Amino acid sequence: MPKKQPNRPKFIHSHGYGLLFSYREYIEELVTCFVAPELAAELDFTRFRADREKHYVTADYAEYAEDLVVEVGFRGRSAFIYVLVEFQSRPDRFMALRLLNYMTLFYLDWLKENPKQTHLPPVLPIVLYSGGRNWQAPERFRELLHPHPLLETWAPEFRYFLLRERAIPDATLQKIGNAVSTVFMLEKTPYERLEELSSMLREFTRNETSARAKALLAIWVRQLFLAERVPASILTEVETISSQTEADTMLVETIKKVKAQWRRQYVAEGEAKGLAKGEAKGLAKGEAKGLAKGKAEGKAEGKAEGKAEGKAEGRAETIRAMFKHGMPVAQIADILDLPVADVRRIANRAGK
Repeated sequence: MPKKQPNRPKFIHSHGYGLLFSYREYIEELVTCFVAPELAAELDFTRFRADREKHYVTADYAEYAEDLVVEVGFRGRSAFIYVLVEFQSRPDRFMALRLLNYMTLFYLDWLKENPKQTHLPPVLPIVLYSGGRNWQAPERFRELLHPHPLLETWAPEFRYFLLRERAIPDATLQKIGNAVSTVFMLEKTPYERLEELSSMLREFTRNETSARAKALLAIWVRQLFLAERVPASILTEVETISSQTEADTMLVETIKKVKAQWRRQYVAEGEAKGLAKGEAKGLAKGEAKGLAKGKAEGKAEGKAEGKAEGKAEGRAETIRAMFKHGMPVAQIADILDLPVADVRRIANRAGK
């Protein structure tokens, strides 16, 4: 009798997917191999800079999409690439409207930072879609409007580049043979077929020359394994591929940087809540002690206790936030460098 698989999506999901494209190697391969090779030839990727703090996806779509803005050089000036990773299983008919809104928000931000400029920089908007349904939503904004010849002149002219991962033939991905094509292959393969894919991963990465790209691929797959979205055979093979290059030291350093970025998504909010709760508890205890020791001494002691309690409470709030966002206990423990038992105890309380 075949082993029963744990409940999981039919196709593996994000958990750092967008983070991959915040590195030069992945954006350069994405644009060069899958979007616009002729444009990629004119872009200066040595001026690559990713802004990991700015996001324009609205709260209504935060659960279903992840976005990223990167800056590159273009004919002596700056240009930007906006990547929207779409996790919805169904296409959004009004995606062109959403993207136009995100672009407008980006440009308004840019103008605040560059108030003396008289022209806006070009932006290449890319939508990565890994859902199973055919994408029939208009890619041009004008196609969303009721046609009217008298108004066409004033209708906004905007379109985005759609990359449907599952529409790319396996043979094409295998021929390209780099880190991005491997990510797309893993993303579009159903879980039950991933075991078969493990023996082909060396072929899929044969043209990848960047040690950091392989290191990042190993980190991404490791997180998917902790989230029970890929089998151990995939993780073993990817880590073997990574360790066969000069990536060993780089892998360790990159893991540290990636974990730090994941922590920042949750720790700031968790620590703020934890400090508020901890200081309130500490002051209450301090005031009680102050009746016996004197008010000033009690408050001082209360503040010290509050900071200690706040730190512990902040860590607990961080764990609860990650757990509520669907991260498995093992993955949280790995990112925060905490014992699994401690994380499980706090997560169990959050689930009650």
